[in-house]
Amino acid sequence: SALHAAVKQTGIALRASDRLLWHRVWQSFTSGRQLFGPKQFVRVSTRLTGNNTETADRLLVEMLDRWLRPVDYAEDQRAWKMEAAANATKQRETDSSASSGEHK
Repeated sequence: SALHAAVKQTGIALRASDRLLWHRVWQSFTSGRQLFGPKQFVRVSTRLTGNNTETADRLLVEMLDRWLRPVDYAEDQRAWKMEAAANATKQRETDSSASSGEHK
């Protein structure tokens, strides 16, 4: 079948089962750090009705066109860090207020 041929030609099964690869992807995502190298780690799926892959493909293409946007990585990283710092400051203030309120 076409799927078996693709697996043999591209090594999809090997990459899909590479725990180190997926660990690096997850760590990059959770820490907000850039993942170096090719960035082809988007997994999306949709329900197939019967054997109608055209409808599923069309739905995925429409979704990806709306979802994926080119961005300046450095600017996106700066914004993420600023938001994380602001949230940490708010949390410290909340913790401090709660602590000082308990001692009164």
